[in-house]
Amino acid sequence: MKPKLESLLHEYGLADKVLFVARQTFEGIIDTMRNGYIFVLPSLKAIDSNKGFDIVYLEVHAY
Repeated sequence: MKPKLESLLHEYGLADKVLFVARQTFEGIIDTMRNGYIFVLPSLKAIDSNKGFDIVYLEVHAY
């Protein structure tokens, strides 16, 4: 999925505006949330998944 998204970013001239964030320390996550303008979390529905509202939405809102 990431290569396709990166390709679209280049196509639309947004590659320098978007940061894909990998695993980070807790402090790194907070710093990233505080310095961001937009938070995007892609949602992939797994066949056996019953996961609903993710706590990360509340966490990012707090910062």
